Parts: sequence; structure tokens; C-alpha cells
Amino acid sequence: MRDILFRGKQEQSGEWVYGNLVQYINKNEYDNENYILTQDEVHHTLDLGGRIECDMEPVESKTVGQYTGLKDKNDKEIYEGDIIKWVDWSGHKRKAEVRYDEEWKRFCVWLNGAETIGVNKHLSDDIEVIGNKFDNPELTK
Repeated sequence: MRDILFRGKQEQSGEWVYGNLVQYINKNEYDNENYILTQDEVHHTLDLGGRIECDMEPVESKTVGQYTGLKDKNDKEIYEGDIIKWVDWSGHKRKAEVRYDEEWKRFCVWLNGAETIGVNKHLSDDIEVIGNKFDNPELTK
């Protein structure tokens, strides 16, 4: 079974945190809140009313990305929003953002605005994470 993990940038410090995603949906407002339940700070308190309390880090919703289940050639985890580079089957150097494709239900890279290729071990043996679209927006150009 693969780990289903997420990452997001803390609202206050801007530091990346990794763990499980917890979403708080506010029915009275339009803004929902996202939190990352970090692996190293987990403790649960269950009261008799059924409420669970735990340590969670509030994160910027736009920065939340899921772990693809893959690692790059340097053993770095690949997340949605990462920018990866690789050499394709024809020898061309490529660079693209990792996204989730709703239609095909997979993590992918967009090649020309319409065509996608799934991010998996068959894409290339030399996939390398070179940044992400939040910390390195210049890489998306």
C-alpha cells in the first residue's frame, strides 16, 4: 500500500509541512480551511462527545499538493505542483509541472496544452525535481 501524503506551506512561516490533509468546510462562509496533520506531531485526544483534538498546521490552500507515490532519480518525493525535468524517449530535454488529470485520474505533465503524459516509471529513468511552481514560478515559463 502506498502512502497518501500531502504537503502545504504554513500560513504564518511559509515553511513546507508534510503529512495528512484535513479540510475544514465552513458552511456559513465561502472560504474553507486546509490543515496538514504532521506525522511527527500527531497526538489525539478523544473526548466523550466524540470530538478529536490533534496538532495541525494551517496551510495556504493554493499550495496543497498530493504525493504522487513516486520519487525522482535523487530519491526525492514528487508532489503535485513540482516542476520536473527529464529526457524523453526521442532524446529531447523536457520540463513541466506535475498536475492531476481529472479526466484520466492520474498525475501527469502537460506537453502542449492539450496532450498529457502520465508521470510514472515509464516516463523516464532520469526524472528530477528542479523546484515547484510556488517557490520557483520562473520555472513554469
